[in-house]
Amino acid sequence: VLPDGDSALWVSTYGSGVLRLAGGAVTRYGAAEGVPDDVVWDLYRDHQARVWLASSSGARVFDGQHWQAPALPADVAQGGVNAVFQARNGTMWFATSEHGAVSLDGTEVRRYSTAAGLPSAVTTSVAETPDGAVWIAGARGVSRIDKGVVTTFGPADGLPAERVLQVLVDRRGVVWMATHGGGLVRYDGARFTAFRRADGLSSDYLISLAEDRDGALWVGTLAGG
Repeated sequence: VLPDGDSALWVSTYGSGVLRLAGGAVTRYGAAEGVPDDVVWDLYRDHQARVWLASSSGARVFDGQHWQAPALPADVAQGGVNAVFQARNGTMWFATSEHGAVSLDGTEVRRYSTAAGLPSAVTTSVAETPDGAVWIAGARGVSRIDKGVVTTFGPADGLPAERVLQVLVDRRGVVWMATHGGGLVRYDGARFTAFRRADGLSSDYLISLAEDRDGALWVGTLAGG
């Protein structure tokens, strides 16, 4: 769910494309409006207030009436995209299902996959720390890209689970990770700290993270929250 500036809500769905709820009315966006797939994984608002979607058949950006494809290579544009993120310098990032993490700066496209040092071509989430480093969550750990240098963290480095579904950087610059089996993980720049069922979570299998306007962290799990 993505709140809009005019009290509306955007909703990504598993099977019905994108919904927009405003003034008691529901507007559905599907193939006729440019939504490439009925399974939409994520919605994101960039610095220019444009709304992006990530779907099983690529990413799109809403122009006010239709969803338009970004200037990405065909294999990336038509493949699965799990998340969209914009760095502070304006670069758009796409976490993909087959091509690792892909960045788009104007018309310049860069790919970060196994050939560039990522441990897996399956990526799920992108975030940025205050120092400008970009963090990539994926099927085999979490990676940091700093000035083009890729550093990956996994179980051998203290990460309690290999699969990371989401990475989030809070307003203090702390890196949080939603892991599959390792609970909620915090990285303070030096070490990983895990919070599990024994600490009050409903499950060690997390699927989503969100920070609210008061700075509280919300956690979604396979056990319902």
